[in-house]
Amino acid sequence: MKITFTKLVCVFSLLPCLGVQAEEYPTLDFSGSIFLDYDSFDGLFLEREDEGDDKFELRRLRFGVESDLTPDWLVKLKFDADDSVEINDAYIRYTGFDFANITLGKQKEPFGLERLMSTGSLPLIERSMMSRAISPSRSLGINLSGNQGPVNWQIGYFQDDNAEKGNAVTGRLTWTPWQQGKNLVHLGAAFSERSLHGETFRINEKMEVNTADSLIEGIEIDADSLSQTGMEFLWQHNGLVNMAEWQQSKVTALDGSDYEYEGGYYQVSYLFSGKNRKYKNGTLGSVKTKNDWEATLRYSQLKLLEENTDTKIMSVGLNYILNKDLKFMANYINTDYVENGTDLGSGDAVSLRVSYRF
Repeated sequence: MKITFTKLVCVFSLLPCLGVQAEEYPTLDFSGSIFLDYDSFDGLFLEREDEGDDKFELRRLRFGVESDLTPDWLVKLKFDADDSVEINDAYIRYTGFDFANITLGKQKEPFGLERLMSTGSLPLIERSMMSRAISPSRSLGINLSGNQGPVNWQIGYFQDDNAEKGNAVTGRLTWTPWQQGKNLVHLGAAFSERSLHGETFRINEKMEVNTADSLIEGIEIDADSLSQTGMEFLWQHNGLVNMAEWQQSKVTALDGSDYEYEGGYYQVSYLFSGKNRKYKNGTLGSVKTKNDWEATLRYSQLKLLEENTDTKIMSVGLNYILNKDLKFMANYINTDYVENGTDLGSGDAVSLRVSYRF
């Protein structure tokens, strides 16, 4: 069996559990989630078919365990088991210092307001194209984070376990200039400087429908470095949430040529109960409500500048939240797609999800 850095970190993250008797655990929490999805879409979402398609899928079967070993030590492990076992989070965190918390292991890099939200907390079924194509996701590394009043900061060093030569420094700074309870205004900025050392880089993204084909395709680049920046805005007031982000990415190839990508979204959602979502450490979370409805509208865009490819998507969503465990989601998606300067027209899709947490 191949021993990877991921497996070593996962084992290391669980070592404190082995040295502590069960009766000494302050907390031990088990969790899980199941997503059942259905997509129906026309031919624009497929690479070689004129007619559309419809598909069911078990999108997620996730299990997790989290333990506060002491007031200062936290261990967390989450893994997916739908198609094969894949580790998502596997880290240990120390919170005993006044100036910063330290997190070591596989974790989300501190980049992007939408990217840092959990999938189960999103108002729409899919993240925006921008977040998926530009924002870094989970990586192995060490991250420092702290708060000074309304300011939250994070910075870390990461290594992508799927890119053996790649490493990165990623940081994020957020500021809450106004907050009254859970009503607030949030501003944020993030960066990531990544050394790729000849690894192949390519944008290959779907048009916000998971079972459709990946049609937003960039040039394959033997990349030397990757620079990413992002700006964030959030306004939450009595159940109304306005979110907007803009991100840019520049890839420098080994031959010195540059390739640029950019994208953004504006999203507004409203919970009919008027309740607000949880907000902590610059991150927006879920809401504690039941028998509640939520309506969402999002406009998103992704541009591949050198490839002269531009995708615009309008999404409308309606969610019914039965309780904290069970949620039903329905999305309508309309996309306009320009590939290599050619306008391929517009297409429509419908996505449905049943989400259950336990």
